[in-house]
Amino acid sequence: DLQRTLTVVERLTEHLNARLDGLSDNASRSMEAATQTLATTDTAVRQLQTDASTTLHHLDGLILDAQRQLNTSSDGLNQTLRTADRAAQEADNLLASLNALTGPRSRMRGDLEATIRDLAASASSLRDFSRTIERNPSAVLTGRSGR
Repeated sequence: DLQRTLTVVERLTEHLNARLDGLSDNASRSMEAATQTLATTDTAVRQLQTDASTTLHHLDGLILDAQRQLNTSSDGLNQTLRTADRAAQEADNLLASLNALTGPRSRMRGDLEATIRDLAASASSLRDFSRTIERNPSAVLTGRSGR
């Protein structure tokens, strides 16, 4: 029985050794792949850190330039805003004056309405005169009645 047990143990050991050799090879390849992945990741992270640092440096420069430009342009911008505000106030005043001139009870509106009525009456008279001349061209010399 001991002999058989030793034989079984020997076969089991050989089988385990064959299996462990395959597992050892797989583990070795996995370790190499993991090492390579970590090396690639480390390189990428270092490059990313460098790029981020450069970008932040450029961004700082842009911010400083923008601040300088705003500081030097602020007087001009303020002047432009004051001028635009004055122009808007003058436009409001002009509109208020126009509204006062053309309001329903304003004197100018009444004058304009009377002038328009007079123009309409004059146009009507001119039409009548034109019809009379068309019918009787000698009316210019003799008058309406044709005497």
